[in-house]
Amino acid sequence: MAGIEDPNIVANISKLIALSTQRSEMAYAVKSDKIFRDFDNQMEAVKSVLLENIASAKASLQFDLGLVNSKINQPKAILNNC
Repeated sequence: MAGIEDPNIVANISKLIALSTQRSEMAYAVKSDKIFRDFDNQMEAVKSVLLENIASAKASLQFDLGLVNSKINQPKAILNNC
């Protein structure tokens, strides 16, 4: 995935794409609702994990941004006190 560096996010997106592709391919050959429910359940589970991964990555980036901003503000505060 372009621009996404988190291996968990990339892996889960790949799983979701693979499950979606398999489900689509089976639509032409299989008429069992149970199989489709199984795919849907698997896809929902992967989506949930993916959303957790994204939330965690976002929180980590926000924390890092806060650190960077505090480092930027330190010299500004020193200059303002001079």
